Amino acid sequence: MPASSPAAVLTARELPELRADLVAWLDDSFPRGARGSAFAQQGQAHWGADFIDVLHASLKEAELYYVSSDMTRLSVAASTQLPSYRLNREDLPSPHGLVVWEQPITDPPFPLGAPYWGAMWTAGPGGVGVGFLMERDDYVRFVASADPVQGYQELTTVQKAAIRQAHPTDLVISGTTRMPFTEAPQWLPDGPLPPGLTVGELSREVDSRTFVHQGERTLITTWLLMGQTITRDEPVTTPKSAAKRIARMDPALLTSARYCTLRHQSAAPVERADGDVLNVSYRHRWIVRGHWRNHAYGPRQALHQRIWISPHLKGPDGAPLTDPSKLVNVLRR
Repeated sequence: MPASSPAAVLTARELPELRADLVAWLDDSFPRGARGSAFAQQGQAHWGADFIDVLHASLKEAELYYVSSDMTRLSVAASTQLPSYRLNREDLPSPHGLVVWEQPITDPPFPLGAPYWGAMWTAGPGGVGVGFLMERDDYVRFVASADPVQGYQELTTVQKAAIRQAHPTDLVISGTTRMPFTEAPQWLPDGPLPPGLTVGELSREVDSRTFVHQGERTLITTWLLMGQTITRDEPVTTPKSAAKRIARMDPALLTSARYCTLRHQSAAPVERADGDVLNVSYRHRWIVRGHWRNHAYGPRQALHQRIWISPHLKGPDGAPLTDPSKLVNVLRR
């Protein structure tokens, strides 16, 4: 993730309207919609003639999730320790979904500054199809830039305007991938590379795969976190004006999203033997594993009861995690 975190593309309350706009885009024809566009043609070549129909139906049924900055940073950090997780259908928070992170989840590919901000997914018989989302201005710059390796020249101002017109939403679906269930993912360096590539083409292929795989790992880690007691979620409703607009577009679409964040516990002050309390300033966060505690209660705290303490984070909000591998051990249980 970039050192300086950019401002969020949209808020949790704006997510239902983004979904409605993407549904409308998938149902519309070029030049204002996906049908007949270069995006549809590329997708059909990889996924079949019903590619757009599948995406459209899935997005209409999708549950909506918005991930806080704190949980995003934790997902990115923990994903680096998750090189070969075998995904199962039960790991998904819903069969169809759309998630937007409050911060980007990938390093910008090449020098163009076009990270992933969101993802949509649909579960099938043997795996889950995923479409990652980029911010529109980043996407236009990414597509329109020169690529000496591939022999592409930078597009003209008119051509850039046409791309922008063809993608009217704040976030656009920039690419698709498929992650099979119960199989070891082909994340680098395990995945085979196509033969016959030049040195420049090989470098671009490796960079591109690394970028997509970084998104896949973070998405899986986010899914796993959603199923843990270390996180919590709450409903967030879109503004009334947006809800009315969504109802006019499609009354069946949800007008609320799930705001996902960490269930955080601050570090308690340290009490010395002489009774004084020290307010310790911590610079990191750490995972507290689930454990049983002998809880005192009743008059003068004379009674005791065994209670279960769920896994949680301690330390100041926003501080780096000391050992992401410990979180991965929690997620795999």
